[in-house]
Amino acid sequence: MRFHLITDDAEAAVGMRLAGVRSTVVLAPEDVPDALDAAGADSGVGVVLITQGLYDRCAEAVDAFKREHNMPLVTEIPDGGTDYKTDAIARYVQTAIGVG
Repeated sequence: MRFHLITDDAEAAVGMRLAGVRSTVVLAPEDVPDALDAAGADSGVGVVLITQGLYDRCAEAVDAFKREHNMPLVTEIPDGGTDYKTDAIARYVQTAIGVG
């Protein structure tokens, strides 16, 4: 199982690549559905990370992908310009199992 990052921040992509995580840099929020589909088509990808700032700009598309696909798990991670006060993974699990 591999991780894959979708971000609009080239520096985040380089940092994650140094850690062995493949990355896709999107230039516009409209490109996120295609990036999600590409990551989801790779059977080796188990977790897709998306930076919070990008998620905030395309939440509907990401949430639709989450509803339509069991795998890979998609979760937000903090980026340099976002105040990250919530636990995205816990929120995702709560939504998935209806607890909360």
